[in-house]
Amino acid sequence: MLNNEQELMAWLRDDDVLVLDRGLRDVINVALRLGLKVAMPGFLHKEKQLSAKKANRTCFVTKTRWVIESGEFAVASIDNI
Repeated sequence: MLNNEQELMAWLRDDDVLVLDRGLRDVINVALRLGLKVAMPGFLHKEKQLSAKKANRTCFVTKTRWVIESGEFAVASIDNI
């Protein structure tokens, strides 16, 4: 686990995009301050549904996360062989 911002920035570059789930929403301000972009699924505050733009972005982020997470599973499965 990375403990400080310098260790984190050794892995990342300016303008990298962090694809996060809602559980990591506390990281957004730090990531933006470090010059990173954040992509996270939308959240209904007190609305009944997302706007078309937010819904499309949420769909895109969710699909991207699925690809990343399925790749991580494949790597983990290979390690267990």
